[in-house]
Amino acid sequence: YMVGAELSWHWDGRLGGGSYSFYIHDDWRHTWGGNLLIASPDTKFSANEPSEGTSAEDMIGRNYGRMSRTWNLKEESDMILKPGFGRYFAPLPNRLMLTTGTTMHKVERLDTAAGENTRRSLTGFLA
Repeated sequence: YMVGAELSWHWDGRLGGGSYSFYIHDDWRHTWGGNLLIASPDTKFSANEPSEGTSAEDMIGRNYGRMSRTWNLKEESDMILKPGFGRYFAPLPNRLMLTTGTTMHKVERLDTAAGENTRRSLTGFLA
């Protein structure tokens, strides 16, 4: 991820049993953003479901697992602001993060304070 990049709220359940990210950058500062945000389990999301038998390859790059009206910011705001809290995890070098397939999460936008630094990770899905 470069400055300005982010990943919207989604869950990885249909791509496998969960996912992992292993951060491979050398350094990270708290002002750079790029945190992994985890929604409270009490947050109610509406997400697209692929049809039965859709392969992971067919889903990559599509809208599956994302909120059903990603571009409706009012609806997205209403969902994420009820209850309006969760957890964050800084992308510290050599940190391994695991999420279940039902964990609603996003990657926070990288701040301009990161300059030329990038948030780099090895990411994949667990069956």
